[in-house]
Amino acid sequence: MINKALRTEDLDQLQTFRFFIGDLSQSLSYEHQKIFSSDETILTVYRGTKLDEEEFEKLKENQGKIITTNGYLSTSRLRQPAINFLMKPTKRVGVISVLFQIQCDIQHIGNNVIYSDIAQFSNYPDEKEVLFDLNAAFRLDSIEKQGSI
Repeated sequence: MINKALRTEDLDQLQTFRFFIGDLSQSLSYEHQKIFSSDETILTVYRGTKLDEEEFEKLKENQGKIITTNGYLSTSRLRQPAINFLMKPTKRVGVISVLFQIQCDIQHIGNNVIYSDIAQFSNYPDEKEVLFDLNAAFRLDSIEKQGSI
């Protein structure tokens, strides 16, 4: 509901959720600091989604450029949960299944992109979820079309 309100810029909904959004972003920032105390240097996460042809073409046009999210972005440290999401049936027609692999150099990006490992707070801790805060920015290095994932 929150991401939908953010995407559609529904001011009434955003007004309703403003305190929750603020609290969630603050909690993500707090949890993000814990990442620096780990030995991890590169974080690799995955996101499976379905895009319509127009969205996919727009992504291809932005290859090599910076793209941003317009909501919170849920990812997994494991590839399989992202693939499982891609395999779920949909009523949408003409969609393209897309698997994003996101790599973060933890020291390099520092606090420029806020994300947190939220597995301990999740109803599905085995999915090893990592949540990115609002307006996370990524460089879209490449798009590769593969027959099957």
